[in-house]
This record gives sequence, C-alpha cells and structure tokens, in this order.
Amino acid sequence: MKDKFKGYYKLTEAKIKTIWEKGFISIDANVLLNLYRYSDDTRNELFLKVEKYADQLWLTYHATYEFHKNRVGVISEQVKIYEDTIKEFDKLEDNIIKNLKSPHLSRAVEKTFKKSITTIRKDLEKRKTFYLKLLNNDTILNKVTRLFSNKIGDQLSKDEISKIEKEGEDRYKKNIPPGYKDKDKPDNKFGDLIIWKELIKKANSDKRPFIFIVDDTKEDWWLKAKGFTLSPRNELSQELYFEAGQSFYMYTPDRFLEFASKGKAATKEAIKEVKNVQKNLYSQNIAGQPINESSFILDPLNLYSQSTQDFLQPGTIYGHINPNPILHNMGLAPTQSIFATQPGTLYGTPGTIFSTPGNIYSKPMDFFTQPAQLITQLPNGDIVIPPNDEGIKKDKKEK
Repeated sequence: MKDKFKGYYKLTEAKIKTIWEKGFISIDANVLLNLYRYSDDTRNELFLKVEKYADQLWLTYHATYEFHKNRVGVISEQVKIYEDTIKEFDKLEDNIIKNLKSPHLSRAVEKTFKKSITTIRKDLEKRKTFYLKLLNNDTILNKVTRLFSNKIGDQLSKDEISKIEKEGEDRYKKNIPPGYKDKDKPDNKFGDLIIWKELIKKANSDKRPFIFIVDDTKEDWWLKAKGFTLSPRNELSQELYFEAGQSFYMYTPDRFLEFASKGKAATKEAIKEVKNVQKNLYSQNIAGQPINESSFILDPLNLYSQSTQDFLQPGTIYGHINPNPILHNMGLAPTQSIFATQPGTLYGTPGTIFSTPGNIYSKPMDFFTQPAQLITQLPNGDIVIPPNDEGIKKDKKEK
C-alpha cells in the first residue's frame, strides 16, 4: 500500500535529510520579492543561508519571470511607504504634543520626543533614498542574478502552457492543488500550476527530489488542520512521486531559516521578521486589499486602530511597541519607539497602549495622575476618543 501512496505518508527524518543533501532547492517568486521588504540584516541572513546550497539551487522559468515582472512594482511600493510615512511624521509631532499637552508633560519630555521624531524622520528619508537608488542600480537584483546564474529552467512551449491551462480548468473545479485558490484572479491564475508542472518536469528529467521554498500559506499548497499547517498537501507529494518517482517537501522562508541554521545560531529577529512580513501580506490579501504597507503609517489615530495593532510588535528589551516593518526595519532601539506597553518603560516616550477585547486603551505620559482614555473603533473604521471622564465611566462599567 505504501509503495502506491507514498505521498500520503509522513517523511522520516532520515528521508528529509537525504532530500536536503541530494535534492534540488527551488524558490518561489514571492520569496524573492520579499527580499525587498525585509530589513538589511534579515535579507543578508537569508542570502547567506541560500548560498550554502548554491550547488542545489534551481528556479522555475515562470517564478523567475514573475520576480522580474513584479520587482519594480515592489520597489515603488516601498518608496511610497516611506513617502507616506514621512508625511505622517510631519503631522505626528504637532498632533501628539497637542493631544498630550498638560502641566504634567515636562519640557524635557517634549524635547526628548521631538528629538526622537527627528531621528526617525531622518532614517525614513535614508530608507526612501535606498529604495529610489534601487530603481537605477538594483543591488538586490544583482545578488539574485549572481546566485542563480545558469540555474533557471527553460520556458515551456506554447503547447505545454496551453495544455496546462486546459488541465487547470478541470483541476480548479475539483479543488486539486496547487493554485485553485487563485481561480478568480483576472490574470495569471494558472501561475502556481505552471510552476508546479516545471518542478515535476525537472524532477523527472534529473531524477532528483525537490525542496520548494514558498511564502504562500494558502490551503492549495499546505495541508492544514485546526489552524495548524502540517505539511505540503498530500496530493502534491503523491503527484510528484507518481510522475517522477521522487520525494517532495516544502518550507516557508522562516522554517527554511530555522532548518538551514541547525548547528549554528539563527537570528531570532530575522525569523520573526520573515514571519511578520508573511503574515501582513497574507492578512491584506485575505481582506481583499492591495498589498500596500502604508497601513503601517503612524497616524495618531491609525496607530490605535485594531487593524494597525496587528502590525505592531514589542521590542525585545523593554517591551516597547515598534511598528513593523517601518521602525523595525530601521533598526531603532526600543527606547526610540513611539509607544510602550508598560508604565515602567516610559522613559522619554509619550504614552502607552494596551488592549482588551473590542477596545484599545491609551494612557498619557504621566500615568500616575492622568486617567486612561477608552478608544473605540467603530464598524466603519472611525476612531472615537471621548474625554477622559467618559472613558473612565465606560471603563468602570465594563469592569
């Protein structure tokens, strides 16, 4: 039985080790495009880990095409993120000072806050300039080009593409992976299936197993149960084994970093950032929104919204909240962040935020004398910030 249904049996540790030693390692376009969304440190670490397997690398033609086609768009997206964020910082300083103005806000604290804003603004300008330069001299593209030189598959013929698309129509109706979650896309809905067919063709011709690194967490690639991602879809492993007689396994970039770092210390921050970028892009796709990280902009009200909360992460030392990826990508120390999560860590920062189901609370700088405000997000996305006494009354009623 097992010989006929190998794709439905869990691979042993020994088998996975063999795949890593002898198999091809292929990377999807979304992983390569996310190199533009990572911080310098995370990007460099991912490059280093991939370079370890230079002799095993192989890209499908279609994934490489998608990378080149979308590269400039992703760079332009990053430029816009920083342009929009800089505009918001121009408003932020006056708004925060005005909202927190009280006898309890000392001039020293105000000076510290303004200094932090200036530091952040300068770094934002620096990051924006970095991405603008990539439009003329793309150092990331140059690195990818060198790494994958002579390691790319040939373009499929028109007849092969036509055959795949015809097969895809039938597969998608039956929810046969991969790619059926893209069936409503106006264009390139068969992109994943074309990539998959290229992998099978290469595995069959070279008689080698495959590892596929993909930053796509949809169910048409992954077997899921009760919210957990377990493994590649059994149908995929079974199909590749049936067509090519080879084993198949998949990793997300964060899992690849963990595995490739065995025996050496992996940078936890890099793994965490890769997960966050993946989560943020997936969340926006699920919501039907275009991928536009300007949602990370630090507008005083947007910062309190629950949607923005999803994109905030605590610093590792003091527990400050750092917007991700903007401040995180700039490598700012936690003490330079705008908000903190605990009163005891407020050194020089203007306020705290903490959430309860359905509501987000803010506390002014002088937390010993000033009451908390209850901030409510309405269904239409508006934020309601009542006077402090109303917030206290509602707060007490809820308790």
